[in-house]
Amino acid sequence: MKIATIISGSLAIAFVAFSLLLKAISMPGGSFLILVGAAVFIFIFSPLLMIYLLRKAATTMNKLVAVAGLLVAFQLGFGLLFGAMGWPGSFFLLVSGAAMLVLFGVLLFISARKGSPVKLNGVFSILPVLFYLLMALGWKSGHDQKAVVEQKFAEYQAIMETARREVQSCSDLVLQLSDPTHIELIQENNDQVNTLLLYINQLKNELVAFSNNQMPESVDATTSILHPLDYDHVTVFMVGVQKEVVTGKAKELRQMIGSFQSSLSPATTFSIQPVDQPDGESWEAHEFYHLPLIDALIKLTSWQMEIVKSARQEIEMKTGRR
Repeated sequence: MKIATIISGSLAIAFVAFSLLLKAISMPGGSFLILVGAAVFIFIFSPLLMIYLLRKAATTMNKLVAVAGLLVAFQLGFGLLFGAMGWPGSFFLLVSGAAMLVLFGVLLFISARKGSPVKLNGVFSILPVLFYLLMALGWKSGHDQKAVVEQKFAEYQAIMETARREVQSCSDLVLQLSDPTHIELIQENNDQVNTLLLYINQLKNELVAFSNNQMPESVDATTSILHPLDYDHVTVFMVGVQKEVVTGKAKELRQMIGSFQSSLSPATTFSIQPVDQPDGESWEAHEFYHLPLIDALIKLTSWQMEIVKSARQEIEMKTGRR
């Protein structure tokens, strides 16, 4: 029993420590490992430790201390896990766990005053402390991550609104044109712009659907984002399985942006440059490899805004308004 308890506690700590390492270096699997570590601690280590203490208990008070310790382990373990994963309810669990911890301390004090203190092997004291310290780090990481996601969503909403206003401004400019020569002059350019904008919209929906494991028809890239920090699906969808061999959707996007760029006048400003890097890295990999989903959506939307800006500038130059 003692060996099994020590092994389960050590495994729980190892899983949580490794999960924090994976999260720190932005590698997949961190969330899964922290779940496994918490499950091992809560459902295996804690009950084994309680059984061990119950067998060693000399009085009823010692048994109450063991049961109270298990309840504290459950509450604090779940509270820190919920916080680390960004799930709702962590605050309530931590507060109730803290209240139980106070009760646990009172029982320990009473037990000691009655001359039957609970005696723990040193390793049984160290393992829970290490686990809770690591889970607290995970909770802080999850809290910070949640704040970053909220900031990114606000940025995404803001840039979508800016892009919408830019499209409206360009549409108003086209409606103001009355000269048939001007209208015919810009019609071809407008068709290309609309095709590119619609393609990027479709791309965003397909990207979110791929991340969610859903059908694109049931997804809206503005409201259906389930995994904003997912970069694995973004990498595979936009670049491909291998970074050096581009097979993803960004390859076609590059061609369409390049075609639009070549249709612009030399004097028109266009900041998107679909060219490979000097070190040989492809444009697709440079822009989308290991890029979180929310950042990919922000980037694609900002490109839509840039395309509309360039199209409006092109119209103004061709119609003599600039």
